[in-house]
Amino acid sequence: MCKNKLLKKLILVYFVLLHSHLLYAGSGNVSLKSEINLEPACLINQKNTLQGSNLNKLGSLNFDDQYSNFNLTSTTLSNESNNAIQVLCPEGSNVKVLFNAGTNANHVPNQFAANYQRAMSNGNGDYIAYQIYENSKSGKVLTPQTSIDFLGGSEYTIRLYAEAVNTRVLQKGEYTDQITITINF
Repeated sequence: MCKNKLLKKLILVYFVLLHSHLLYAGSGNVSLKSEINLEPACLINQKNTLQGSNLNKLGSLNFDDQYSNFNLTSTTLSNESNNAIQVLCPEGSNVKVLFNAGTNANHVPNQFAANYQRAMSNGNGDYIAYQIYENSKSGKVLTPQTSIDFLGGSEYTIRLYAEAVNTRVLQKGEYTDQITITINF
């Protein structure tokens, strides 16, 4: 009888183990959602730029030291990106680059107003007229009403040339202006 009891217990344990294994065996499916939301952005001088964001400084147009009675001088854009503005936007983007009139446009000396839309000021009421062009003097005149338009997908390089003009003896000192560049894409 001991053997039978032992045998019954072993069969019971085996039956429980068998059923417990069957109760936990199986498989199931679950889903995992992955997503990303891409904002409109371009690389401007190798920096990620979202639509509507502001880049602090893209360079300068420095005419260097001139005599106070200079007539005509020129310069090109100077910056850390090969002296250019490099724009790379997504393929299919319609890119438009605009240069505003600067902070002194209402003070361009009258004799230059027909050909120059911007002015540098010394802060004391003296102004020097200047104009910017794409690439060179023979390039596109970049008035506040014009833009540089191109399609995204490959890098577009904008080089700037600037010319300042004067016909009188001006006060010595530093003359400056600030142009805002808008890049729509």
